[in-house]
Parts: sequence; C-alpha cells; structure tokens
Amino acid sequence: MNTGGMQKDRGTGFPPSFLWGVAVASYQVEGGNLWSDWWEWERTPGHIKDASRNTIGCDFWNRYPYYLDLAKEIGLNAFRLSIEWGRVNPEKDRWSDEALTRYREIILACRERGMEPMVTLWHFTVPQWVSREGGWTNPETVDWFLAYVDKTVEALGDNVRFWITLNEPTIVLSSGYKTGVWPPGRKKDIVGFRQSRKNLIFCHCETFSRIKKKTPEAQVGIAVNITYNEPYRPWFPPDRALVFLANIQGDYAFLKRMQSHLDFIGLNYYFHNRLAFVFQPDTSFSAVKNENKIVSDFGWEVYPAGIAKVSWDLWQRFRKPIYITENGVADANMNDKLRSDFIRQHLLYLSRSIAQGVDVRGYFYWSLMDNFEWAEGFSYRSGLYAMDYEKQIAVPRQSSVETYRRIIAEHRISHGNLK
Repeated sequence: MNTGGMQKDRGTGFPPSFLWGVAVASYQVEGGNLWSDWWEWERTPGHIKDASRNTIGCDFWNRYPYYLDLAKEIGLNAFRLSIEWGRVNPEKDRWSDEALTRYREIILACRERGMEPMVTLWHFTVPQWVSREGGWTNPETVDWFLAYVDKTVEALGDNVRFWITLNEPTIVLSSGYKTGVWPPGRKKDIVGFRQSRKNLIFCHCETFSRIKKKTPEAQVGIAVNITYNEPYRPWFPPDRALVFLANIQGDYAFLKRMQSHLDFIGLNYYFHNRLAFVFQPDTSFSAVKNENKIVSDFGWEVYPAGIAKVSWDLWQRFRKPIYITENGVADANMNDKLRSDFIRQHLLYLSRSIAQGVDVRGYFYWSLMDNFEWAEGFSYRSGLYAMDYEKQIAVPRQSSVETYRRIIAEHRISHGNLK
C-alpha cells in the first residue's frame, strides 16, 4: 500500500455515515470507583505517579452533561464510553440498580445530543472482590463476567447499537502478568498469563453470542492495540523475523481466535516501532531503534502513516469493518501544534486508506479531556480539553479542537484544514 507523498491527493473525503467521536473510559474519568481493583492498586506507594486527585478526577460520574456538551460543541456524532464492572457489581452477590440507571442516563444523554454511544463492557478493571478471588486466572471469573454482561445488556441494550466486549486485552495481560506494573502485579507469570488469555477469549466469544441472541441488529466487536512494526534494517533477516513474530502475536493472535465472533474491529493506534535484532541473552533479542523526530510526552514516536498501514493490514487479514476506537497524543504544551498536526496527519492517511478500499467507518480521538492515565496517574495530558482539576473545568486546547471541528464539518481533509 502506497501511503507516502504528502504533496499528492491532498483532499480526500470520508463515507457519509462515518462516525466522528471521542473516547473515554469509566475508571479514568468518573472518579470515585472505589469498588475496582485499581482503586487499591494506585494507593500503594510506588505503583503510579500522582494519584492524589483520583478521588474525584474529572468527576464525569456527576458532571457528565457538562462534558457531553463539550463533545457536542465539536460536532461529534458518536461518543465512546465504558461501563465500570465494579460499580454495577460491587460485591459478589450485590448488584447496583443505581449504577445501571446512571449509565442509562448517560447513554440517553449522548443520544439527546445526536451522538451514537459506543459502549465498552470491560476497560481494564475488575471488581475488588473478583481480584481477591484470583482475577482472570480463576475460571469462575468467566461466569461472573458473563452475569455482569447479562445484567448490563438487559438494562442498557435497547439504547446501544455498538458494543465493545474487551479493550486491549494484551496490554492488560502483559502489564499484569509479565512486567507486573499493573494489577495483579505479577512478573513473568506465564501460567497466569495463559489462563487469563484463555478466559478472556472465551468471554469475548460468549458475550458476542449473548448480545446477538438478545439484539440481533447490535454490532459487537473488540478494541485492540496494534503497533505498526517495521525492520530497522530491511536487508537484515533477523530484523525482518522480529517484525514477523511481532505481527503474529499479541492482539493479532486474539483476533485470529475470535474472528468468527466479530462484527467489527476497533483499532487503537498510537505509534510504531523499528525493531532491531540485538544479542542480549539475559534480557531481550529485540531493541527499538526509532528516529524519534517527533515524540509524545509518553516518549512514543509520532508516525501518522502507521494508521493506514495497520488498518490496511487488518482489512486484508480479517475483512471486518474497522473503527479507529482510540488515536491520540499526550502533549501538555498549550500552544497545541503537535496535537493539531497529529489529528490532521492521521486523518489524512486514514482517508487515503479508505480511498484504497479499506472499510473504515469511524474515528474516535483519545481523549475528550485529560484524565487518569493508569500507571502514569495524572501526569500526562492527552485531551482536546485541558483539565483544571482544582476548579473542575475543562479548557479547550483551541487549535486541536478547531482542527477537529473543521474536519468534521467539511467531512474531508482539504487544503484548508491541512494548514
């Protein structure tokens, strides 16, 4: 696929039914999720940076109309959110009708503002009581999760057309069972990794079947995090082998196992890596050799062409409609040039991918506002709106908000919004 040459094909449109959205996740924006495993985890010294504000965070749980109004002002026609399992099922034998009622109110509020809700059932966290019972390594967790799915879909399903079962399962597995930097904090636990992976795959497939049985017209998918990998030295076979191995593992392997239980694929794309073979038997045989001409505050190299390359690859492999369910950049600089350029360039490459036949049906920027970034706490800023946590206001990052608004209004990448 040819994705080079910015001087050509500068004006490309998007399908009429294209979804323009932003994404948020419950634990990261709601505040007060004291029933979830991350609530305890982040309060243990050394686990995360800057946890002091997460008691309230963005307070989306109580102030969702304010944030949804901000989203509407951009011109969005879609909004991605997640349901917090711990809120709905705070104890093993207790369900919260109050929580489900509030989620229903949020979903209806999206619809009232002309935004299609895309609802994620699992975005990283589990209830504390599930964590104490072994989390995803425990086969019983499958039954507990499916009971939560049944309860949630029954309460909300008549107003939800798009469901995402799981968000980035490989990230959770790697961080929780290999590096141990996320709950449950296990390092090199290959048995736990494999058992959890098996249970998550089964949960996705069974959730898909249950939702489709109840609401056949619903669209059910999964959100995966795919990095665009390329060999540091294309002429060097070991570098090419590293890329081959990277591209048959991780979320690609998840998708292969569940491709008959997918209406669509949610692609979370942030960066790419140039992989180089190095002889380090005690650590790894792989090293990242990026040019890093432009990097986010996370240290991730900004590489817009990768969104076209990955979406093309997903389409060729699986022939499923694709939604870009997350794409964004951490940048605290209020002059906002990096974020504004990031949005323009990624959407340009995405439009080219669509023009060449890839069935991409929506784009969700991560995120509407700054929020809690897991192990990084509140230290990174990815929002179109900058959060003042003390005053509880969201201040527009004017350049990127206006850039995204203009692209949505014109429904294309034009000479004007490429400036």
